[in-house]
Amino acid sequence: MKIVYLGNGEFGVECLNALAGSSHSLEFIVTQPAHPAGRGRKPRPTPVACWANTFSIPFIETDNVNAPAIIDKIAEFGAELIIVIAFGQKVGNELINLPQKGAINVHASLLPKYRGAAPINWAIINSESQTGISIITLAEKMDAGKILAQAKTNLAADETAGQLHDRLARLAAPMLLKTLKQIAGGTAVYTEQDHSKATLAPKLKKSDG
Repeated sequence: MKIVYLGNGEFGVECLNALAGSSHSLEFIVTQPAHPAGRGRKPRPTPVACWANTFSIPFIETDNVNAPAIIDKIAEFGAELIIVIAFGQKVGNELINLPQKGAINVHASLLPKYRGAAPINWAIINSESQTGISIITLAEKMDAGKILAQAKTNLAADETAGQLHDRLARLAAPMLLKTLKQIAGGTAVYTEQDHSKATLAPKLKKSDG
């Protein structure tokens, strides 16, 4: 399938590596602009932008993925599917409905639990014994799409957010390839979330520790 990828963070790089080694065609990437970082406050591109440069994949940096010019640019590539991972921007319905097979999201929790920007951190803060990966369709409401795949993993008592982040990223990559095969072959099963059991994982504040 022809794929467009929307993402910023290191969490998605394992999935990008898997896509690069697959039969799918990664046509285009959208990521956030470089932001000042470090002592020198020099603009630092996102990990996804760095990956795109390394693999010579065309990409664009934008703070507004729903801008008409950005949607037009994405449309030029004729993608059959959009993949969104750790992107940090709300994707509008026009973009969700643009590809033939829609858009999917890889999320680091067992949805409907921990919808939001910081599911890994909240799993650690709340001393969860288990978490995992969910692959869902993109929906207008945050992290509320239909479930295509889930995988569970146990948390070690002393596991850090960084360790869990890396472990879940590795877990997600083969799951994504399996899900793409099902979507392409028309065998994917789409299961509604139990929205009554939804919990939130908002971006952390200093008071959250």
